[in-house]
Amino acid sequence: MGSGKENSKTTGRRAVVDIGSNSVRLVVYDGPDRAPVTICNEKALCGLGRDIERDGSLNDDAAQSAFETLKRFRRLLREYGDPPVTAIATAAVREAKNRKAFVKAISQIGFDVSVLTGDEEAELAGLGVVSLAPGATGLVGDMGGGSLELVGLKNGNVRKTTSLSIGPLTILRHVGDDRDAAQKMIDKSLKEVGWLADTSNDVLFAVGGAWRAIARLHMRMRRYPLSVLHRYELVDEEIFEICDLVARQSRRSLEEIPGIARRRIDTLPIAALIMSALIRRAGIRKVSFSAGGIREGLLYRVLGKRARNTDPLFAAAQFFASKLSPDLFFGEAMAATIAPLFGDDNGDQERLRFA
Repeated sequence: MGSGKENSKTTGRRAVVDIGSNSVRLVVYDGPDRAPVTICNEKALCGLGRDIERDGSLNDDAAQSAFETLKRFRRLLREYGDPPVTAIATAAVREAKNRKAFVKAISQIGFDVSVLTGDEEAELAGLGVVSLAPGATGLVGDMGGGSLELVGLKNGNVRKTTSLSIGPLTILRHVGDDRDAAQKMIDKSLKEVGWLADTSNDVLFAVGGAWRAIARLHMRMRRYPLSVLHRYELVDEEIFEICDLVARQSRRSLEEIPGIARRRIDTLPIAALIMSALIRRAGIRKVSFSAGGIREGLLYRVLGKRARNTDPLFAAAQFFASKLSPDLFFGEAMAATIAPLFGDDNGDQERLRFA
């Protein structure tokens, strides 16, 4: 590889380190600001929110696992040219009694960590969805290990945010594997969000590893021909069927399903209970799974108005054209040449064809 700093300047690379309640993740992006391309995506399920000590401190073993993971990330970042890094921590660190000592230890590894508030986490989740779905209207639910962030979107703008301490790891710590007790805890928390019952939104944009795992299960059951999770949709009874199925499964049954990380298995039934309760409470008719989340929200938040108004699909297409096309004007010329053949296209079809 070439010089790191020089490479970072010429490629526009940037990175996000996300220290969550279940996983610790590094994502390195390249490409245009409006349509960042993931070139490295590494994670470890450290479970910071899983075995909180009685005094509210992070478990030593989980913390040590996070430190070792972050040291590995530091080495990886050097290989990718030491791009600028934004490091954040969410619910488990936010609520930990020893969070200051934990953050200080991370700074010694070389990461300046911002511990997000619940509202900040919710807003970034909403912006992450908007970054991939401009003008989105609906309810965003970001299912983390320690908390559930809810965001009301209207025409691409964040209107309302709420953070609830009902992530699967939090619920498991309080009630164990008692599904009835978990259901009561979930229902009680959701009832406290008054604006959910008043919303007229019928779409839930689902974010978070546990909910994405549920989507993958449904894709496998349907023998869905594509592996693309972004914008995969469940409608009406499909939502309840998969949620009820997952919520009833034992750990042994889930272990027999390929493709599910073993350390995520015990959180899936609780995540399914939360989704089912949320869609009933908010009157959701469709669930659309989003690849955008707080990491994408961080990148989107710093963009100017002009960049935000750029179509991310066109930005990505132009980026790849700059790498692959012998002439940057070839695409536009070809689109103009074949346009008369597609006179009946609607706006979405025309957009895809031009891209």
